[in-house]
Amino acid sequence: MTYPTGEFDVPLDADDSGDPIIFHFTSVYYELTAKRDFEDCDAWEFTDRASGLFSEFLPYDVTVHIEGYTNPALAGWRFDMTLSTITYSGGYSYRLQIRDDGSFSLDYPQKDWHMPKPLCFGKIILFE
Repeated sequence: MTYPTGEFDVPLDADDSGDPIIFHFTSVYYELTAKRDFEDCDAWEFTDRASGLFSEFLPYDVTVHIEGYTNPALAGWRFDMTLSTITYSGGYSYRLQIRDDGSFSLDYPQKDWHMPKPLCFGKIILFE
């Protein structure tokens, strides 16, 4: 439930050479890792806020998977990748480290989702 599906490239114009840096994503998706019932105590989050007491039903946990590669000259650099929700405002940001061979990957457990949701690639931010 991510867009785009399959492999895709993201160009980043990061220097004055005229040639963009290409981030090639081989896989971006999430998988459902837990679904709790309405009666399950672990599916509820209780919060005491200044505006009142909240009881929120959060039955889903997922694991987000991101894999790909870029120019090995960027080894040691990091980048943030944002996946935006399509049906709701907001999104999620993930920090990835570029390895010596230019590859990057992340398996991130994301807890307490209201429902499975479509996510769309938003942006990447590269930094040393």
